[in-house]
Amino acid sequence: MKRLFTLGVALLSTLALMAASQHTVSFDKLPAKSRDFVHRYFAGDKVQSIDHAKHHSVNTYDVNFANGDKLSFDAHSGDCLAIHLAEGSIPSKLLPQGVQEYLKKHYPAAHATSIERINGGSCIGLSSGEKVCLNRDGKLIKDRK
Repeated sequence: MKRLFTLGVALLSTLALMAASQHTVSFDKLPAKSRDFVHRYFAGDKVQSIDHAKHHSVNTYDVNFANGDKLSFDAHSGDCLAIHLAEGSIPSKLLPQGVQEYLKKHYPAAHATSIERINGGSCIGLSSGEKVCLNRDGKLIKDRK
């Protein structure tokens, strides 16, 4: 029975690796829109690595900086899908006005340290450890802690 369980775990691990593949690429392989985003908002940061990942039907470029910041881009459109900062806060110009207003009203002492696009809006990670999901107008989608 123990061998059967071990074999099952090994088989599932192999299938997971086959379904999700990842390899490192150079900066010039990013879509122009992604390169422009990095130059505009992260010009002073040193890119450590860029991974091209394929997870089922989703293709992404994950940009890792030497300071621990991470960005994720859609490999086809070049749109930014996620930002995770090791320190500091997401520039306010990257947050829709409605989202900025909601955060000021409900979380005045916190700042945004991460943002992930989800269907219908974004989930914003806060310096307080909380996570709030909002649509572009700043309406609550769901609240997660």
